[in-house]
Amino acid sequence: RQIGEELQVGSILEGGVQRAGDVLRINVQLVDSLIDEPIWVETYEREFNAANLFAIQGEISTTIAAELKARLSDAEQSRINAAPTESMAALEAYYAGKYELHQRAPDTMLTAIQHFSNSVKIDPQFGPAWAGLAETWLELPNYIASVDPMRVRMEATAAANRAIALDPESPDAAATFAWHELLYSYDWVNAEETFQKALAIDASNINALHWYSHLLSWKGQHGQAIALARQAVQADPLSTLMTTNLSYILADARQWDEAFDLGSKVFSNQEYSSLTANLWIGKMRARRALDAALDLERWAKQTNPDLEAAISLGE
Repeated sequence: RQIGEELQVGSILEGGVQRAGDVLRINVQLVDSLIDEPIWVETYEREFNAANLFAIQGEISTTIAAELKARLSDAEQSRINAAPTESMAALEAYYAGKYELHQRAPDTMLTAIQHFSNSVKIDPQFGPAWAGLAETWLELPNYIASVDPMRVRMEATAAANRAIALDPESPDAAATFAWHELLYSYDWVNAEETFQKALAIDASNINALHWYSHLLSWKGQHGQAIALARQAVQADPLSTLMTTNLSYILADARQWDEAFDLGSKVFSNQEYSSLTANLWIGKMRARRALDAALDLERWAKQTNPDLEAAISLGE
């Protein structure tokens, strides 16, 4: 009940995964959060491989939709049943890459590139891994100022094009391609249309909500940008990255107090250098120089002062 109230949801999916050798067992139940009783309970026991993992995900999703009286379109059913790779090694490398990418730090970004590169090397047809690789290259200059910009552009372009070619209907591929079009082609119109396409396929796609909120913010459409950033937080309440993004978008709209309060909430649980940078820059813009100085000092310690940090400090 407490989780349902905090997340404002009527149903909660919970479960556990056990593995013994080549046997995988998944215990899962759908719970009505209002009365704290299960709606549906099931146990899946299969041979441990990538195909079975995707098959179980598909079965669980279809069953939940039926239990909640939701109607799936043919396209949604097709996406649920899709198995983008049959390689367990490629899948494991992909998930490792996603984890490292989400940390948003110089060393984790480089590690993410290694994992995604291994994944597409194992299975060159694995579209989500190409999208992850493109995303990491696109974001890398924000965390490593000394990276070769020509190499970044070449790698990001190749990966983004490959991802969208393998699956034009993938919301992750579409969102990543749109972000690439915005950053490197300055094609605001095509980027916006592609973000909208990604959200039409999956209204809770994190990447589309995240990057589209930036596009709208840069266009001065702050109300729409904030709405998308809030939607991203609602879709993934535990994501530090999405909370950081909302703080950034609010600061762009000069809603300083809420932007800085969000940052303080994040810092109560963990250090996050990307957020610290957003905060000290935002507080300078808000003319709160003394507060900015404290965050700038925190940021310099988090990033292990080097040449880039010293230059930013001077600026």
